[in-house]
Amino acid sequence: MSSEYEELVQQYMQLPKEELAKRLADFEIRLKSVDTNTQWLINNLFKLFRFFKRNYVPELGILVGVVFEPVEFIFYQQRKEKDYNTDKEYLEDKFIRIKPGQIAMMEVIENREELSEEGESQ
Repeated sequence: MSSEYEELVQQYMQLPKEELAKRLADFEIRLKSVDTNTQWLINNLFKLFRFFKRNYVPELGILVGVVFEPVEFIFYQQRKEKDYNTDKEYLEDKFIRIKPGQIAMMEVIENREELSEEGESQ
């Protein structure tokens, strides 16, 4: 691990200060977006751990990785909704929580542009 670490340090030393600040801010925002138990494990990677199995047998070692299973996905959405009681439309900002068992497929949308009626991007 230390050689990989040193290589990354050398790569980062070549980057401009602004690029480093952006990467750090991006990392910190992403870390804050996960639950506190996950944050704790990430922050304590590569430290000495003592785990106790269910039969209370201790296992001592360096935590070098963790595999996570999501319990819930939380995403932000801005969507037009209609109130059928008043027949008015509203633009709503909301957070939606979905359990993994409810999901058939996921997509990451990197870019989205409205198309003109001729099918060209505006």
